Amino acid sequence: MRVTSFFSVIVFSLFLSISPAYGFFQILDKVRQQEKGGDLGKVLQQVEEAKNASKSGFRDVKEGDWFGSYVSSVAKWGIVSGYKDKDGKSTGKYGPGDPVTVAEILKMTMKSAKVDEKECPAAVKHPKAGAHWAKVYIACGEAWGVRLLKGNPDLNRGASRAEVLTILFDFFKDAVPQEPSDFSDAKGHAFEADIAYAAKLGIVSGDEDADGNPKGTFRPNDKVNRAEAAKMIYLKVAAAVAKKKAEEGNAEEGTWGI
Repeated sequence: MRVTSFFSVIVFSLFLSISPAYGFFQILDKVRQQEKGGDLGKVLQQVEEAKNASKSGFRDVKEGDWFGSYVSSVAKWGIVSGYKDKDGKSTGKYGPGDPVTVAEILKMTMKSAKVDEKECPAAVKHPKAGAHWAKVYIACGEAWGVRLLKGNPDLNRGASRAEVLTILFDFFKDAVPQEPSDFSDAKGHAFEADIAYAAKLGIVSGDEDADGNPKGTFRPNDKVNRAEAAKMIYLKVAAAVAKKKAEEGNAEEGTWGI
């Protein structure tokens, strides 16, 4: 049986569940290209990726993934976006397992806090930021008092779990209570108070064992990937919305302006 003959049945049955913007006709092109080689496996993979994209916006974020709803939400709000090719066109992939750099998390958190880059100074103090793609976000971070930037960190290195929390709180202008953390590996950490505050807000919950029991650790210095960053940002926005609702009595997630 020819690949297209078999595949046409599958595609037709999935047509209504695949967003045209994410690949129905692109899938057909793939089929035609692969018809001679009879590579059915690649064709079916394209179908699966298209189904994922129709629900999350990204081909590599599946509906059942633990991070799926977080990525979908922050992408819808314009906080994160997927990868682009050399021509600036979307690849349709988010890269949930990829590390997040200091520069990238500055951009994500700034957008989540609704900081207007037009209000930020043009000049930057960071010696490596002048020609960096994230110059405007670094300038905003410096203006907003992001503590991490005071040490002129490597902008292209991976950001740690604790660092992401501090950047979030600084951009949101949170007054972080100077309280100790219950996590054993956060005691004495430079950002212990931020970790304790994040746990109090429900942004982080710490590690669990195989049975789902808390281990009492947080791993503050471990690097954050894009899936984890999406979750942290989503939960921080949710906390901000809840606070605003409590203060004003009429704020909802949809009115956060993201």
